[in-house]
Amino acid sequence: MKIVMVCPQISSSSFITTYPYAKILSKEHDVKIVGPLLGKEPFIRDATLDFEFIEPPVGRPPQLALASAYFSVKKRLMRGDFDVMHAFKLFPNTAMPAAAVKRRIGKKLVITVDDYDVASPKNPFKRLVLRAAERAYKSADRMIVSSTYLQKIYGGDIIHQVANEPLFLGKKYTGAAVRKKYDLQDKKIILYAGTIFEHKGIDVLIKAVQSLNDKDVKLVVVGEGKTALLRLAGDETLYIGKAPIEEIPDFVAACDVYAIPTRPSTYANAQIPGKIFEPMMMGRAVIASAVSDIPAILDYGKAGLVVRPNDVRSLADGLKLLLSDDSLRRRLGDSAKRRYEAMYSYARIEEKIKTVYSKL
Repeated sequence: MKIVMVCPQISSSSFITTYPYAKILSKEHDVKIVGPLLGKEPFIRDATLDFEFIEPPVGRPPQLALASAYFSVKKRLMRGDFDVMHAFKLFPNTAMPAAAVKRRIGKKLVITVDDYDVASPKNPFKRLVLRAAERAYKSADRMIVSSTYLQKIYGGDIIHQVANEPLFLGKKYTGAAVRKKYDLQDKKIILYAGTIFEHKGIDVLIKAVQSLNDKDVKLVVVGEGKTALLRLAGDETLYIGKAPIEEIPDFVAACDVYAIPTRPSTYANAQIPGKIFEPMMMGRAVIASAVSDIPAILDYGKAGLVVRPNDVRSLADGLKLLLSDDSLRRRLGDSAKRRYEAMYSYARIEEKIKTVYSKL
């Protein structure tokens, strides 16, 4: 089977969702990934995959560029040199042109939705554009969504966003290099790795760590976004900024606790942070807010601590418990790893993807 995967932007973190599908399906099918770079480097480099870069007619700003890519992508898809289109996100440069092409030439269409994107932008024009693109889901032969919240909106099969397993499990990481580089050899490390936005709750995490008042504890923040949210941070926080994706596994290996302090919102309630699977597969202790399907993923506290969202005291109490109990961290980390392997690994996700494609 020939599959063309339509990615929003191959040079952005959105490619993290496309990548596992491409790796899994390319084992048995001819897979081509199409999408723009917008003048940047691919987010993940993988010579085993087949890419076709389609740049939009308008280069800037990025939002306008992606919207204008509708025409470039539609023109490419109209060639019809494939059996199935697999579009990622209900965007004007992914699902929207794919749905238009399906109506014209009748090719099969699979759509994967990992975020409730229409709830994200505050700009009314952006929201209007996303609302128009959202209607493409009605043209899909099969829908794949990443959470129960999204399933209630769009229907389809739930396949949680999966992590970059080839990177994280490709070799053994100890975290020693990170601890040495940043002089953290004698510290208990709480790691936050990901984008920095209001719904991610980084400010709640900073306040919780500060309330511990423990000089032996260091909050390490890896990522970029709205760094103004870090203005509360003091000596208890080490802000790394954006790190190469190849270095992230060593940060995870170095941490004692991996924190996901998500704050509830319409957008966050529909989202499953893909980052949650990185510490799970590496056997690290996780503490996360009870938002979306996170409690179920962490087996309701058996594979990680689940705390009240947007609650500094609840998060601080959980952090204190984990940091003071080495055996508890090990037990939760081991349980998380077993749960990942049983339910969220490439092997398990491959079975689910094959089931979806068998229904086309």
